[in-house]
Amino acid sequence: MSVNPYMMILHADPARYIQKPAPTVLALAKSVEGTCAVLGLLKIGGFLLDSLGSLSTVQILNISLTGLALKAALSLHEAFGALFPVFALGVLVALVCTVAEAAGLWALRVALAGSALLKYTRKVLLFDTVFLLLTTVAGIGMRMYHYTLHELSADPSLLKLRTILLTGAGCVLFLVVRLLYHRDVFTVFSAIEYEIRMEYKETVVDAPRLAAFAFLFATLSTAGAVLTARSIGYTSLPFLLLTAMAVKYFAVLGSWDGFQHCHR
Repeated sequence: MSVNPYMMILHADPARYIQKPAPTVLALAKSVEGTCAVLGLLKIGGFLLDSLGSLSTVQILNISLTGLALKAALSLHEAFGALFPVFALGVLVALVCTVAEAAGLWALRVALAGSALLKYTRKVLLFDTVFLLLTTVAGIGMRMYHYTLHELSADPSLLKLRTILLTGAGCVLFLVVRLLYHRDVFTVFSAIEYEIRMEYKETVVDAPRLAAFAFLFATLSTAGAVLTARSIGYTSLPFLLLTAMAVKYFAVLGSWDGFQHCHR
């Protein structure tokens, strides 16, 4: 029986780009990130269950965070004011998705399974990032309104105002980039899920910014790891997490290159 050559061209072989070194490194790095996310969830969850009734948000931050993470969190709390707990809820959702993706990537790498989990987890991250972005904009607006009414006269140097604006603008820019990155990763995971389920190639995969943003995050993570190592040491958890993130994003570049090679 003859085989239509067009069907042979369109036949998908996901193992060609999944069961390779770069996706293996990606799964390993994501495992470290997922482990850190589990530790963070356990720690934050424990403090919330035990102390939410008696401690303020700032006190909980002081207990559960240290060093640069504490300074960053307190800066965000100062900028967002009353909406900071809502912002923190979005961060918790992202941590849960990180744990789920770590499991999904290993299932995909080892058994070509878990693609649906990765697709829908990334979709949750996409909407969660929109939620965080809207919360950030609303929080900055509310904080600016409160500052104008109650604090402007006592802050002639406008130092607090600059802190609010710079922190907020940095968060907005970061979240917009993350939103575009999540959109491209969701597109790729959707294509992989389709190919595994249907056994046909996804001929159009529109992820134009994936490589650029992955390289950007790899560079930022590497710089963060170097700065963290100099300030608190090479054995600290933040250094290990930032190193794993840098490796992860470089592995994303390699995995994306392999994916594209199989779809030319």
